[in-house]
Amino acid sequence: MERDLIYDLGLSTGQDTEFYLKKGFRVVGIEANPALVEECRAKFSGDAASGRLTLLNLGIGSKPGQFPFYINKTYSEWSSLIESIGTRGGEFSTGVVEVVTLDTILQTHGVPYYLKIDIEGMDNAAVQAAGRLADRPQYISVETGPGPAWIDTLHGISYRWFKLIDQTTVEQLSCPEPAREGLSIAHQFARGSTGPFGEDTPGAWKSYEEARREWVDYLARPIPNKNLWFDIHAKL
Repeated sequence: MERDLIYDLGLSTGQDTEFYLKKGFRVVGIEANPALVEECRAKFSGDAASGRLTLLNLGIGSKPGQFPFYINKTYSEWSSLIESIGTRGGEFSTGVVEVVTLDTILQTHGVPYYLKIDIEGMDNAAVQAAGRLADRPQYISVETGPGPAWIDTLHGISYRWFKLIDQTTVEQLSCPEPAREGLSIAHQFARGSTGPFGEDTPGAWKSYEEARREWVDYLARPIPNKNLWFDIHAKL
């Protein structure tokens, strides 16, 4: 595990990568949408030239090959290898993307300190690949699902501490001072960004049992228009 390395898996427009670079980390940004990769290549040209940023136009899946990729024209972040996700809203185009398994990339570019996963339906393939390694990221984050499966899965590959972060509050978050991860910086988090990571995340770490119970209890509450947009952050 390389303590100065972060993987931005689901690079999108690069808003998380921008934050990680400002914090002083090296970044491997992985994105299946070629237009977004080119946008980030121009945006972060200096970091790419210096070697601080590696950009990979690839999809992540459970097996390698060439697969259809559905580019959503309503929300680019909905683009996916899974047709039902990528075609939501009815405005989309279809291309073909090279898909690899995440462990192949990890073996080439190193195991990161923090692995951010947001790849619209293919998250499990990434988590399972990380779990196959003897050396794993210290921290992982992934979007929650409708049940406790992600907490169970992460616990099953040796992650022991968890936080549930309400992603609707990300714009209100700030970096702690002094920083507990990387450089001390001021940063305004945009809506849709992942937000702080590792020890900079708000709140206390909870055990597997505590976090699982918290999520199950929240899902069971009769709340109108319940918010389900949460990320699970896990650490070894």
